[in-house]
Amino acid sequence: MAEDYELEKWIWTEADFEDPIQGETYFKTSTMDFDFPNLIGALSDEERISFYEVLAHNLTVTVRGIWSDDQLTDGQKVERLKWVNEIMHRVVLKSALLRVQKSQFTESDSWENIKHWVSLSPEIDAEVEWAIRLSYESCRR
Repeated sequence: MAEDYELEKWIWTEADFEDPIQGETYFKTSTMDFDFPNLIGALSDEERISFYEVLAHNLTVTVRGIWSDDQLTDGQKVERLKWVNEIMHRVVLKSALLRVQKSQFTESDSWENIKHWVSLSPEIDAEVEWAIRLSYESCRR
């Protein structure tokens, strides 16, 4: 059980300090204005699990949009895909941990991490917020 917590702790906190490729610390803020902690926090347990599962799916749609955008260079695509992938990785893990009632992170923690990854590639903020809003609306029906 302690090993599970340590793995989850590492996955959610390892990006808070330094970009391993550039060696720079980032403290940028995102322009996303979705009230994630309050809205997602107010969902029932099943709705919250559904939200994260649908969000993972909608982020794959975002990925498809990025890699098929002829206006982007290959380098721009890779940069954007890298950070969406980091968000997807954590969203899938959060969903799985919620399902087995082992997540120890709040929705505020999740939101801060999503905003962190977006801050490393601000060009993805509209796509990520679209995925979040659509996922939220879909789990509330």
